[in-house]
Parts: sequence; C-alpha cells; structure tokens
Amino acid sequence: MRVLFNSSILRAPLTGIGHYAAEIASALQRDERFQMHFFDGRKVISKPGDSPATTAQGAALLRHLPGAYQFRRGREQFHFNRAVVRLQPQLYHDPSLWPLHFDGPTVMTVHDLTHIDYAWTQPRARVRAIEKHLPDALRKAQRVLVDSQFIGAELQRHYGVAHSKIVVAPLAPGALFHPRREAQLTATLQRYGLRYRHYFLFIGTLEPRKNLITALRAHASLPKKLRSELPLAVVGGDGWLTHDIEKELDAAIASGGVQRLGYIDRDDLTDVLAGAKLFLFPSLYEG
Repeated sequence: MRVLFNSSILRAPLTGIGHYAAEIASALQRDERFQMHFFDGRKVISKPGDSPATTAQGAALLRHLPGAYQFRRGREQFHFNRAVVRLQPQLYHDPSLWPLHFDGPTVMTVHDLTHIDYAWTQPRARVRAIEKHLPDALRKAQRVLVDSQFIGAELQRHYGVAHSKIVVAPLAPGALFHPRREAQLTATLQRYGLRYRHYFLFIGTLEPRKNLITALRAHASLPKKLRSELPLAVVGGDGWLTHDIEKELDAAIASGGVQRLGYIDRDDLTDVLAGAKLFLFPSLYEG
C-alpha cells in the first residue's frame, strides 16, 4: 500500500508530538506492507527527518504574524496537492489534528482538545485555525487515533465522532528511557551543572498549559536550605504566551535554586531525567 505520511511536524527541535510522529513513521517504514512516502511541507522525501530544522525566527513568525497559520496551511496544501498527483497514494496519514485535504482514505491523530476547555493557554490565531479545520477533518477521516479513552470520549462528546472511527493507541516510553546508574550519568549531568539525585526536574515547552509557574511557586515555598540542596532544573524550549512565565522564571533564577537549561536533545534528556530526585508534571491538561 502506498502511504503518504505528513512528516512536516518532524522539523527539529522535536517536542512531544514530534517524537510521537517520528516513532510512528519509523515503525511504518519498517513494515513491508507499506510503501512509505513522507511529505515535509514542501516536497516528498525518502525518509522522515531529512527536512531542515525550524528556525527560531520561523517559529516566532508563526506565533505572532497575523494570518501566518492560514498562509502556511495554504502553501503546504498547494505542495501537497502536487505530491498527491504524482504519487497517487492509497492512504494519507497525518500524526496530528492538522491534516491537509485529501480525497482518499485518511488516518489522523488527536492528542488533546486543548482549544476547547483551555483555549486561553494557546494563541488565538492557533485556536481559530483548529476550530476552522478540525471538524471537517474529523468528518472525513476513516480512523482517528487517540492517546487515551478520555480523548476518545471527548471527541464523541464535542464533535459526535462515531465510536467505530476511534482507535485508542496508548503511548509508551521510547527504549532510550530506562533507569541508569550514577556512573553512567556523571558526564552529562556535569555539563548541565547538576548532581545525581540532587535536583527536581520540570520538562515542558514554555507555554501556559504546562503550568511552570505553579512548579516555581511550590519550589519557592521550600526552606532555603532545601532549595539550595535540591534546585529546580527547568528543561524546555520557548513556546507562546510566555510573558508572565518568563517574568516568574527570571525572578526564581535571580533568587537562587532554579536553573534554566533550555531545550535538551533526546540523548541528554534521558540522562537528565534518570538522574533527577523528583520529576514535576503540573500540566493543567493533557491527552
């Protein structure tokens, strides 16, 4: 079966959904039943991950330039249509809730419905784009993958998606994530100024939904000596609506006991996670 897979989300730096898409793309490519082709937003490539990284400037334009979401989608649809004419795929697979228009069978993934109950945690332009395209995409898709029964039920409640369309495919940790001994982590932790089992860890893109401010305030409520012995390491790249987050984070760093590590690639992230005393996950909402 010829499958056209939308791999545009695989532009580095990868976050959660990007890693999800990479794992699915890799598994499908190993399955001999499928002849895989990958659409990177502009052209068809032979394997996922061949596309250039998203620049910080490009990401900022998408968040702040009026009409950027609509422009990007229109551009991608144009190139996608050309790819479809050339390849004549039998199935289109999009690992996100932004599938492009395709007249044939489509599989898509819905990780969450943040734009409904937590719309204030996302840029308004992003929410409007989702509200415009998601209902039609759900109606046309033959199968909708979800990470949990909860999101499957949300799709039925908010959009009336037939139960027969929904496939619950729970997520799992990648093979890289497993316990490690202190000696295995020393070099990595030293690069980030961390000590084995002597730090709390927060991982998440800087955006309101991840609720970093609550983690910062909780850590600040600890006795000063404990904050010094167990600093809070904050891992994650810049997201959106970050003004209040940045203000609180800068104050926490200035007062001591908080370290901002920024985006960390997956190989180092597995070590940083394995070496933490405690992982904090105060997210307001997840799929």
